[in-house]
Amino acid sequence: MDTEQRGPGGGWDFKSDFSGYEGSGYLSYKPWSNYGGTEAKPESMLDTRIKTYFFTVNTTGKYRIVLKSAAPHPTEHNDLWMAVPESGAIMRRFGRDVDLTWPASRNERGELMLDGQNWFKVYQNQGGNTWNYGGKTVDHNGHVIITRELKADHSWYSVRIAGRSTQFAVDRIILYLCDGAQCDDWSEEFKTATVRATESHTPQNSCGM
Repeated sequence: MDTEQRGPGGGWDFKSDFSGYEGSGYLSYKPWSNYGGTEAKPESMLDTRIKTYFFTVNTTGKYRIVLKSAAPHPTEHNDLWMAVPESGAIMRRFGRDVDLTWPASRNERGELMLDGQNWFKVYQNQGGNTWNYGGKTVDHNGHVIITRELKADHSWYSVRIAGRSTQFAVDRIILYLCDGAQCDDWSEEFKTATVRATESHTPQNSCGM
């Protein structure tokens, strides 16, 4: 899903400065601002920072959510808010357990599960304003973000993003079908999904607008 399809506004600006973007350009949150802090999560859907992207799936299952993003610094200006309203999200754990500051429960695998109405931080640590495929949550112990099971016969689902750090750019939101270790960065499924997204310029892996 190309982020620019929802257009600028609410602090998001349409840009085409960084080479390697897909489609006609990308969205960057307040690229003119050097403010080094972060903005609070949205309190209502009236918040103009929110961009909502709708999609369907052709295959029932869990999907990892991947951002193609760029940030000027590995630890500053490098994140946004995300919500997955219709299904909620599972956060696959890496290393030690991390207690979350928002309501959460665990599934049978011990994976942390987010309520679909909650906003959570998604970040990257590459910096250099170069495009990165990924997106993790939980500081210092990155968790990949996976939906709960999505149904092929469901009318539509959505992913929402909202501005958190200035100068953070997002080109695409990619979802790919995975389970367990297939969702990890080093999996062949992750590599295939990101390569196909770059080659095709369309939403990937049984997903569509």
